[in-house]
Amino acid sequence: MSKYADFHIHSKFSDGRLKIKKLEKLFIEKNIKYISITDHDDIRSSTYEFKKVKNVNGIELSTYSQESEIHLLGYGYKEGSKKLKKITKKIKKERFKRFQRMVGKAKKIGLLENKIDYISRYNLNPKEDMFGRSTIADIIMREKKIRSKRKLYHKYLGDGQILYEPVRAYTVYEGVEILKNECGIVALAHPQRTNRDELIKKLVNSGMNGLEVFYPFHDSVITDFYLNIAEKYNIIPVGGSDFHGGSLRFKINHEKISDFINYFNMH
Repeated sequence: MSKYADFHIHSKFSDGRLKIKKLEKLFIEKNIKYISITDHDDIRSSTYEFKKVKNVNGIELSTYSQESEIHLLGYGYKEGSKKLKKITKKIKKERFKRFQRMVGKAKKIGLLENKIDYISRYNLNPKEDMFGRSTIADIIMREKKIRSKRKLYHKYLGDGQILYEPVRAYTVYEGVEILKNECGIVALAHPQRTNRDELIKKLVNSGMNGLEVFYPFHDSVITDFYLNIAEKYNIIPVGGSDFHGGSLRFKINHEKISDFINYFNMH
């Protein structure tokens, strides 16, 4: 029986729907033997002791370049890294400030009501909750202002749209510097979605040594394209489902991602 791997997963510690324990049960059901929980700007998953799957501590770090939000995947940091705790605390504060600015913009254009405190209405916790675009999207939809999430992102929350702005805590180069000092592998997440391939060479020169090649929205042509880039720069192919909840259909045969598994001696 084939063994599978998934090195891009989100839990309830960020914007995933499942707690770690339920995720582990799902991995066992799907015969996924090698995993990494890569929560947005959060490392609390690193304290969980997996019993039946092999885990590498992971994080998906929010950075920016000009007006683009760039996500970096970091793997192999020490449990409870003090440096990353400090970094993620700063990012979470910026995430909350960005959320408040985006709510302000939404009120100005009539998507939300001026007099309502949405933090209180939806019992949000500035110290604990992960404030992403999905947070404001959920509020707008629950207020029945727009019923289509696709339309909401296309017209208002997508890159460059009226409500959008990146998380401006660290530039992408600062992010690479942080992660290369704390992690074994630093990779650019979902490069086709990010659509900033011109940065790859510069990021490799700055210390990035991985690239997310295997991804649900990468067909065989796109996968081969990024595999060739990984080979060109002699960096490690990374991959995962970017799972947040629902049905877990995407998984990678462990042999396709053996360089990653071997790097961390996960056998």
